[in-house]
Amino acid sequence: MIYWQLILVYLKIGMFGFGGGYAMLSLIQYEVVDHHHWLTLQQFTDVVAISQMTPGPIGINSATYVGYAVTQSVWGAVVTTIAVCLPSFILVLLISYFFVKCKDNKYIKAAMSGLLPMSVSLIAADEQEKFHRLQKHTYLCSRFRRDVEVEPPPYLTDNPCRSRRLPSILKKR
Repeated sequence: MIYWQLILVYLKIGMFGFGGGYAMLSLIQYEVVDHHHWLTLQQFTDVVAISQMTPGPIGINSATYVGYAVTQSVWGAVVTTIAVCLPSFILVLLISYFFVKCKDNKYIKAAMSGLLPMSVSLIAADEQEKFHRLQKHTYLCSRFRRDVEVEPPPYLTDNPCRSRRLPSILKKR
């Protein structure tokens, strides 16, 4: 009976836990701690800590640990791990099946040809933002070192809201 409850609970968590493992944690806590009372809040906190330390996705790690803790059996861990992964696995299978069936459709081809440059540009924009943050962080860290002469990047000095004068520490000695 407990195995069927675990399967149903973790199928629901796998189906509705959008946003990754950390987004699933509140749903897991509600089901495991508040609704079914399988674990105490302290035990669940330990589950989260152990799941963060072990390699792999936190949602799957916590499902494995909860399944083992509830049933005191490896089969509980196996059942919960499969149940939390099964909805996304089935969804990917369905999407790939329909994609293979419809890949010659002119509308699908047009959508896919538009998605490729869009995804590349999103990745490039993210990397550019990371680069600018890194430059700003490097400038702010290096301005406190007296032995390094650093010119600030233009986007820090060309801001009309900031003073055009360089900090005295950056001026030539």
